[in-house]
Amino acid sequence: MKAAVLNEFGAVLDIQTLPDPVLSTGEVIVDVAAAGVAGYASAVFSGARNYLLELPVAPGPGGIGRVRATGPDSTKLSPPNFRSAIGSSATRRSARATRPSIPT
Repeated sequence: MKAAVLNEFGAVLDIQTLPDPVLSTGEVIVDVAAAGVAGYASAVFSGARNYLLELPVAPGPGGIGRVRATGPDSTKLSPPNFRSAIGSSATRRSARATRPSIPT
């Protein structure tokens, strides 16, 4: 998967290829179509806001996309449903299946 990665504070985000996430119980993999950017992101990425981030990190507050795959216990979500995903600017993201689905 492709992701915008922060390798060091003060550096620009670097587009990198990361390993695809592995599904666990209660999770789905979502192909992210759109993701938000927090208004204070540049202050976090520059190091001006003292967030405890372990670098490198693929940052992001969440997004929306299509379900690519579901964990073995999924009963409510299935490809290609749209849904929200929490926590990454990566183009493919593993998300908890308990988050609410967004209707198509």
